[in-house]
Amino acid sequence: PVLQARATLTEADPYTATLRPPPGDPWHDAWPQMDRFARLCWYWQAENAFVRQAIGVTIRFEDLLSDYDYFDANLLTPCGVSISREQWAAAVATPQNQTARHELAEPAAWSSAQNATFLAICADEMRASGYPIGD
Repeated sequence: PVLQARATLTEADPYTATLRPPPGDPWHDAWPQMDRFARLCWYWQAENAFVRQAIGVTIRFEDLLSDYDYFDANLLTPCGVSISREQWAAAVATPQNQTARHELAEPAAWSSAQNATFLAICADEMRASGYPIGD
C-alpha cells in the first residue's frame, strides 16, 4: 500500500490505524477518548521506551546530526563502521527525505492543553531519555 507522509494513527496507515495500548498500559482505558495528538504522544513514548529498554542505551537522533564525536562514539564505533568527519558533515548538510508539510505544529506552537497532554503522557520517557522537561 502507498502511505501518506506522516499518516501514523490514521486510517491511511494500515500499520498503525488499529494500534491500541495493550491491557495494563496506563492509557489503555483512555484511548477511545484521546485525540490524535494524545495518541501520537502515547505512540512516541511507547516506541521510544521499547527501543530504549530493548537495547539498553539511548541514542538521540538530533545529537547524531549535530555532533560528530557523539555520532562516532554512539553509532559508528559500536557498529564497527568508519565514516570520516568530512563525509558526516556533507551528509548532515544535505538532509534527505524531508517532510514538506507538517500536520502538527512544532512544540513551540502547541497550546497549553497540548503541552499538558504531552507532559502527562511523555514526561517519564523524556526523563529516561535524558531530555530536560522543566523539573
